[in-house]
Amino acid sequence: MSRLDVHIYEAAHELNQAGAGIVFYSRTLGLLHDLGFGDALHKFETIEPRGSLVFSLRKSDQPEGTCIHDMFLPGPMCTLHRAGFQQMILDALSPEIHVHLAHRLLAVDTPTDTEVVLKFTDGTTETCDLLVGADGLRSIVRPALLERLVQAGVLTEAEREDKIDPVWTGTYVYRGLIPSEELQAKYPGHPSLTKPTQYIGRDKHITSYPIAQGRYVNVVPTYSDFTQDHTHIASCGAGSKATNDEILPYFEGWEELATVLVENFKCIGKWPIMQLSPLPRYADGRIILLGNSAHAMSQHLGAGAGQSIEDGIILARCLNRALSKDAGPPTPAAIASIVSTYNTLRVPIGNYVQERARVQGKVYELAFLGEPALKPEVCLCMEKPQLAFPSEMHDTDAKDTVLGGVEENARAEVPTKDKDASKVEQMTNIYDLPPHYGALSELGKVSCLTTENYSWPSSRFVRRWDEEAERLLAN
Repeated sequence: MSRLDVHIYEAAHELNQAGAGIVFYSRTLGLLHDLGFGDALHKFETIEPRGSLVFSLRKSDQPEGTCIHDMFLPGPMCTLHRAGFQQMILDALSPEIHVHLAHRLLAVDTPTDTEVVLKFTDGTTETCDLLVGADGLRSIVRPALLERLVQAGVLTEAEREDKIDPVWTGTYVYRGLIPSEELQAKYPGHPSLTKPTQYIGRDKHITSYPIAQGRYVNVVPTYSDFTQDHTHIASCGAGSKATNDEILPYFEGWEELATVLVENFKCIGKWPIMQLSPLPRYADGRIILLGNSAHAMSQHLGAGAGQSIEDGIILARCLNRALSKDAGPPTPAAIASIVSTYNTLRVPIGNYVQERARVQGKVYELAFLGEPALKPEVCLCMEKPQLAFPSEMHDTDAKDTVLGGVEENARAEVPTKDKDASKVEQMTNIYDLPPHYGALSELGKVSCLTTENYSWPSSRFVRRWDEEAERLLAN
């Protein structure tokens, strides 16, 4: 920190801890342990002989539900109250970091190549050498980055308009809690008291799991109209008020295990689930995006918070690597190196996880059969070549084309070791599905895809990019 003067500008007048449940899986937990949060998190982690039970899946849109399967993944997981996690982070905040409350960002300007000017709604301004926009779904920083990408010819005006605002996935989600003792009284031995469960059905599902060391059950009913996927709606900020009576008609005819949850949870609000169209870069010049401002994604893999943490860790390593080479203030060359390396390492994984989360929402609601990425002819088979990585490229000008979202990647011409490989196979395949996938029943495919989506940290794609990160950040 000695060479960095870090200032955080927060719109809120005070730092309140709020929210419902949050889940961390082994990859994110490993990163948090490395940051020194192991003792604080240990009491929340669960480890079972076969690994952690991530979710028990049930088909519940019928009077008598059926178990689909229990999904286990290796390594620990933890479920905790969001407020507890936020407080843990605040308690660890370095005294060298300056936090400025009640500073709502209005606009970003880059009058020169060496400074960024922040304009706040109270009329004040600040200048910085490097701006990290972690300002969420409705980011004020993102438009400034996208304008730079238009000026650089990376995006067209039409593409900028598609990416500047978040888009609706067609899904609404309700969030709330049930005190465990109340659920036990209503339905003794209810499975959600002790294990994470997904109650799935056509165009609707309910996510539930115990949190706060079993004192509460987190309940998240969800319903979707997928004809509205990738549309723009006015309401996409904080949750609006909602009641249990509003939710119950959506789950009429479902098994009692599901309906008892929506009848009795304390609803704290209703949110439209938004995401960004994939960005080709998360940084340019002296502007960097982090978290939801870069890759806002649906909640269906519980990976959004983890991806934000990965952004921060990779950015910190990029800073450390660049600043360790020279004494004194960061040079323009050092900042360019930080931005380039951050883009190289974070854009592929962020966009990859974002796309898997989107598809998993359709898997939970039995609306995935028409997904192009899941058709047998485009599923990645073991013998097909993998995406080219920077260390394997001969044409450095092609480097940026490999870093965009799925749509951009489908158009990219990328040199690979196998010159005869289809670029569609190279760039758009995000799944390693088994040869018998096409012969599975619908619920069999639900089992297969859910395990595959939640196993993204161990996919060949992510493992290769992790190797690339260690190579690029080694010195």
